[in-house]
Amino acid sequence: MHLLFKTLFLLGGFLLAAIPAAIADELPVRTPDEQKGIDFFESRIRPVLSKHCYECHAADSEKVLGGLLLDSREAMQMGGDSGPAVIPGDTDESLILGALRHENFEMPPTEKLPENVIADFEAWIKMGAPDPRDGKPATVQPSIDLEQGREFWSFQPIIESAVPQLENDDWAESKIDLFILAQLQSADIEPVGDASRASLIRRVSYALTGLPPTAEEVLSFLEDPRPTPEALAERIDIGLASSHFGERWGRHWLDVVRFAESSGGGRSLMFKEAWRFRDYVIESFNNDKPINHLIREHIAGDLLPADNVEQAADQLIATGFMTLGPTNYEQQDKTLLRMDLIDEQIDTTGRAFMGMTLNCARCHDHKFDPIPTKDYYALAGIFGSTEVLTFANVSGFVTRQLPVLPEQQVEIDELKMRREETRQQLKQAESALKQAKNDPSSQSNLAELNAEVERLKKVDRQVTNQLRPILAYAMSVNEVAEPRDGHLHIRGSAHNVGPVVERGFLSVIPSSEEYRARINDQQSGRLELADWIVDEQNPLTARVYVNRIWQHLLGEGLVRTPDNFGLTGQIPSHPELLDYLASRFMQEGWSTKQLVREIMLSHVYRIATEHDPHPAQVDSENRLLWRAHKKRLDAEAIRDTLLFLSGELDLKPGGFTIRHFTTYDYGYEFDTVRRSVYVPVFRNAMLDLFEAFDVANPNLVVGRRSSSTLPTQSLYLMNSPFMREQAELTAKRLLSQELPNDETRLEDIYLQALGRMPTENERQLALEYLRQFQGTEENIDDDVEGWTSLCHSLFCSLDFLFLN
Repeated sequence: MHLLFKTLFLLGGFLLAAIPAAIADELPVRTPDEQKGIDFFESRIRPVLSKHCYECHAADSEKVLGGLLLDSREAMQMGGDSGPAVIPGDTDESLILGALRHENFEMPPTEKLPENVIADFEAWIKMGAPDPRDGKPATVQPSIDLEQGREFWSFQPIIESAVPQLENDDWAESKIDLFILAQLQSADIEPVGDASRASLIRRVSYALTGLPPTAEEVLSFLEDPRPTPEALAERIDIGLASSHFGERWGRHWLDVVRFAESSGGGRSLMFKEAWRFRDYVIESFNNDKPINHLIREHIAGDLLPADNVEQAADQLIATGFMTLGPTNYEQQDKTLLRMDLIDEQIDTTGRAFMGMTLNCARCHDHKFDPIPTKDYYALAGIFGSTEVLTFANVSGFVTRQLPVLPEQQVEIDELKMRREETRQQLKQAESALKQAKNDPSSQSNLAELNAEVERLKKVDRQVTNQLRPILAYAMSVNEVAEPRDGHLHIRGSAHNVGPVVERGFLSVIPSSEEYRARINDQQSGRLELADWIVDEQNPLTARVYVNRIWQHLLGEGLVRTPDNFGLTGQIPSHPELLDYLASRFMQEGWSTKQLVREIMLSHVYRIATEHDPHPAQVDSENRLLWRAHKKRLDAEAIRDTLLFLSGELDLKPGGFTIRHFTTYDYGYEFDTVRRSVYVPVFRNAMLDLFEAFDVANPNLVVGRRSSSTLPTQSLYLMNSPFMREQAELTAKRLLSQELPNDETRLEDIYLQALGRMPTENERQLALEYLRQFQGTEENIDDDVEGWTSLCHSLFCSLDFLFLN
C-alpha cells in the first residue's frame, strides 16, 4: 500500500490526508468553482501583473509609485493614494480597470494592454477577484524537494490494490462494490436502496448515448422478468454498441481538450477544418480506440507510423489538438504570440492528460507542486520546436494535406495544374474584357470576351468540384527545420530571456530521465513526450482518465478536482479503488468501453438518489457513496431530448456543420436540428440554450462542468421561443398518432419525456386540465394549444431536467 495512503484516517465520515506541516496552513479546501477562479488568476492575471506592474508596484520595487502595491491580495484591495485598486465583484469602483483602459490613469504608462487582457481583468473582478496571495513572505515551498514531492499520493506508483475482505459482503456484486462497502462499514452507515427500473433505464440511456430511452424501451425494461442486473447488462451492451456512444463520450473528451471551431481573441477566426478533429474523436470512442493511443496521436500523430492511408490521415487530424486552442492571431508582438501559444499548449496538456497545473511554473517554481520552472521550460522547448503558427499581420495556423493513395496524388497534381492554368487564362480574359469595355473600337468583341470569361469560370468550378472529394486538409503541426532547446524566461516574460534549458519532462516522475535521453537535435521531442505521458510507469495519466470516467457515470469523481491532481486539488475519497481501476484499465488495454461497462455493472451504480438522515449526518457530501448523486441533464442532452420528442432531431453523423462560413464568428445564427455535438462551437458566439445551462467553456480544459441554478434558466425554459416551438411540435406529433384517447397520449408523452408512467394524481390533474383548457391563440387549434401547454410544462419539470 502506498506510503501516503497509510496516513489516511476517517474523521467524522470524511477522508482526510496528512500533509506536511510546513504547508498545512497554506492549503484551504476549495470547491471546484473556487479552484477555477484561482486557476484563472494564475493563468490570466498574475502573469500580467508580474510583467507590467511589479516593477513599480511591488514591495521590492526601487520606488513604489502612488503608494500602490499590487503584489498581494490585501495590498490590491487596500489600494494606494487614489483608493482601492480592486473591489471584488465591483467593476465600476475597481480603479485598476480604468487605469488599464487609460481612462483615469494610464497603466502601464508605456502602452495600453490588449483588449482581451483588459477583458480578463474585468471577468476576474466580476467573479470576486479570487487571489491566493496572502501578502506574507513566501514560506510555502522555498525550494523544490523532488524526493518529498514523490511522497504525495498522485506521484506514487500505481499498484493494483488488494480487494477488501469483508465478513458481511452480501450487498457487493463486484470488486468495485467491496471497496465502496468497506468504507461505508467503517463509517457505520449503509447504502440506500436501489433505484427503480424506470430510473435505471433513463440513467443508462443518457449515460451511454445522451438520448432518452424510447417509450418502447422503457416498457420493455419495466416488463423484463429477468433479475435487474441481468436485464441491465443487456441494455448496457446495446448502448455501448450504439453509434451514439461516440457522440456522447466524444463530447466529454472535447470538453477536456478545449475543442472549438473559432480562435477567440481579437476578431475570432473561424476554423474551417476543425470538424475533422471532432469527427475523429467521435469515431475513436465508437471504435474504442485505446486512450493511450488517442493521447499519442493528439500530441505526435504526424510522427507515428501508419499501416494505411486512412490511419495516416486520422493521425494527422488528431494533431489538431495542438492548434485548436484559444489564440489571438492578431497579436502584433510575434514573440509574445508564440510564447503565449506554447503556454496554452503546456497548460492544456498538463491538465487534460495528467491533472497538473503546469503553467503555474511559467514565472516561478510552482508554489505547491514539485514542478520547478526549469521543467516548464523543458516542455516549452518541445512545443517551441513544433511549428503551429504561420506569421503575418494577422497570423494563421498550420494546415496540411491529408494523405492519399499514390494514384490519387497523381490525379490531384494534374487537377491542380489544370486549375492553375485555367485561373491564369481567366485572369488574362478578365483583363482583356476590362480593356475592351473602355475601348470603343473593341465593343464588337465584348460578347465573345464575356463568353470566354464565363467558360473559364465554369471550368474552374468543375475542376474544383473534382478536387473537393479527394483533396482535403486538416489543422495540424510540423516539425521545425532545426529543433532546439529553449531559453528560460525570467518572470515568464517573452522578452526577458534567461539560460538555455534542455528539453525534457517533469523531474518528479522518475521515468522522465529515460525519455529525456531519447531526444536528439533532429526532432522536437513530441513523440517522446507522448510516450512518456502514456507510459504505464507515469502515475498520473491512467488515474486521471479513470477518474474522469467515474465522474461522468457516478456524478462526482473519486477525486473531485478532475483537472487538478496536485496539492491544491482534493485527495481521492477511495484511493485504493482509484488505483485498482487504473491498474485494471491499463491491463485491459486502456479500453474506455470495458471500463464503462465494469463500473455500470456494479451495485453502487444502481443505488437510488434518496436521502437518508443518518448517513447524511456522517457524510453530508456523499463522498462515501451511500446514495447516488442526482444529476441534471447537461445542455446538449436537454436540447437533443427536446428535438427528439418533437420529431425534429436529425441523427445524421459527422461532416462539416458550419452552415454559413465566414472569416469571423460574431453574429453566427444557429439554425440546425443536428445533434448538439455537431452544433458549431465558437468562442465568441454560442447557442443561447448552451449559455444558459453551463456548457463547457471552450477556452479552458473542463473536466467537470459547473451546474449552476440561476433565474435565467427558469426564464429560458418558460419563455424561450425554442421551448415553445418544440412543445408545439411534440403536441402535433402526439395528436397525429393513432392513439385511442387523451389518456393513452398522456401515458405516451410521460414515458417519452420522463421515462415513467404518470402517477394517478398526475393523470387526473392533466386530463382535467386538457378538458377545461380554452385556447387563447386564434391560429392554433385548441387541442394543439392545450397539449402544447401540457408538453411545455413537462419540459420545465424537475423530473424532465434531472436523472434520479
